[in-house]
Amino acid sequence: DVTGCESDRATIVVSIKPQPDQPVIMAEEQSKGVFLLTSSSDTGNQWFFNDAMLSGEITNTLEVSDFGTYTVQVTRDGCVSERSEAFELLPLSLVDTDQEIKIWPNPSKDVVTIDFKTSTKRSVKLLNLNGKVMNAVSSDDFHIEMNVENLPSGVYLIKVQDATNAWTMKMIKM
Repeated sequence: DVTGCESDRATIVVSIKPQPDQPVIMAEEQSKGVFLLTSSSDTGNQWFFNDAMLSGEITNTLEVSDFGTYTVQVTRDGCVSERSEAFELLPLSLVDTDQEIKIWPNPSKDVVTIDFKTSTKRSVKLLNLNGKVMNAVSSDDFHIEMNVENLPSGVYLIKVQDATNAWTMKMIKM
């Protein structure tokens, strides 16, 4: 250097590896209650069920029939993605919903109303068919309204859960 001192020089190679994109789960019903979940990533997948890693489930597809929440995460070049949006496999009905809950109008264009026979603390989720939560409300009212005006037309699921029961009903958005 300019002062007459010598120093060791070393070359440092820096590799920048991008974080993999957050995967997306696509679901296809194979038979009644059995779904084939497919990750948007062809490789590096790890599937989870109710937030627990499913050991050995590392392909881009997973056949499921157990009720619960499924997610997938991708690892590429040592970098890990965020987990996918959840796919929730829900029972269609655990109690006689005709006596407990009324959803109207169904089909709906802008607002869907959910009426309850009793008043108790409950959560209400509006899910698309891939299990993504589109709207969620917690309430102890007899009457809940959900705005669906900005949702694409199609079939949705309304999941209602209280301390002791769970219900899942179809709702059609026109």
